[in-house]
Amino acid sequence: MTDVIAESCDATSPPVTPRPYPGPGPPASIAAMTTTVIQAQGLRCRYGDFEAVRGIDLRVGAGELFALLGTNGAGKTTTMEALEGLRAPSAGTVRVLGHDPGAERRAVRSRVGIMLQDSGFVAELSVVETLDLWRRLRGRGGDVAMALDRVELGHRRDVAVGQLSGGERRRLDLALAVLSRPDVLFLDEPTTGLDPESRHHTWDVVRELLADGASVLLTTHYPLHGLLAQHAVTRGNVPYAAIRYTSMPCLV
Repeated sequence: MTDVIAESCDATSPPVTPRPYPGPGPPASIAAMTTTVIQAQGLRCRYGDFEAVRGIDLRVGAGELFALLGTNGAGKTTTMEALEGLRAPSAGTVRVLGHDPGAERRAVRSRVGIMLQDSGFVAELSVVETLDLWRRLRGRGGDVAMALDRVELGHRRDVAVGQLSGGERRRLDLALAVLSRPDVLFLDEPTTGLDPESRHHTWDVVRELLADGASVLLTTHYPLHGLLAQHAVTRGNVPYAAIRYTSMPCLV
């Protein structure tokens, strides 16, 4: 039995106890972890006098799933925004695919998929029009019909976004993120608002991308062992390089 690798945020943070990982044998490709795809060193983010992220270090390797766990207000989304290049860090460095995601956005944009907590869709556009517009803006190909089928929205393709349920809108968020089969995928609370069946299916999509070699960094309120390991690993023999998580005690 292998272990989930746990990381604390810095040397002063309380240690995080590794949790057992009930996968079917050891990870298939530990060598993939030697390629760093996402890295943060000494990351700090401030809102005025309030420091939301108090200096964290993390590294995500190729083909690796890395989860940030924490309660509301723990700084998970702020951390993600800095890694995505959507927020400039107050201090520290961030690299994605070897580039600064903010200053060198063009170098990483076409290879990264992002699922925000709220994407701010245009309510009047249909589902298929939304994906087609996103594909054109991204400048990278993608099969719109396949993306919709992957998140089980193919039957809703011609429905206006404003008429979708909350769970369907969340699945549309995921379709936009995976449309071009990105090398790096950021998922901010990907299962919020989903029913149990849709939640299982979301992890199936993540498994597919991991099996293709993508690196995934996500935020969640739920323990990784009880959520991802159960629904992603024990439901199929996906060749994970590793699964890691941090409870981020130093963010609050």
